[in-house]
Amino acid sequence: KMDITTDVELIHLMLNEFYISVDIT
Repeated sequence: KMDITTDVELIHLMLNEFYISVDIT
């Protein structure tokens, strides 16, 4: 199965939101 791709996408979204929050502050 290609569950790794899903994990990568989730991690990417989490990191993206994290960096956006940091940029706001």
